[in-house]
Amino acid sequence: MIELLSPYNSIKYSEISFDEILDQGNLIVYKGYYQNKTVAIKEYPIKDDEFDDSIINELDIGTGVRSCRLLKVYGYCIHKDMIYLIMEYINHNSLWNFINDDKY
Repeated sequence: MIELLSPYNSIKYSEISFDEILDQGNLIVYKGYYQNKTVAIKEYPIKDDEFDDSIINELDIGTGVRSCRLLKVYGYCIHKDMIYLIMEYINHNSLWNFINDDKY
């Protein structure tokens, strides 16, 4: 599993801090901090040493493409049985509102 994630920025668990839960649907998304920046931290469970392709897709898009309508992905962290994606935090109620509302 680590080999598949090797082209992406690995972040130590001790470098991130969790503040509050922002969303608790299929995945938990936290507001937190990384390198003195407010970030969103998306938590993916690792099941049987495998993970969903959506993690790789988010890393590919978030680290490779820059657009005002895409979140920057700073990297990932593996801790115990979880993978955390550390990404740009959008403070506009929701990502959907940010993407679809021209006033932002």
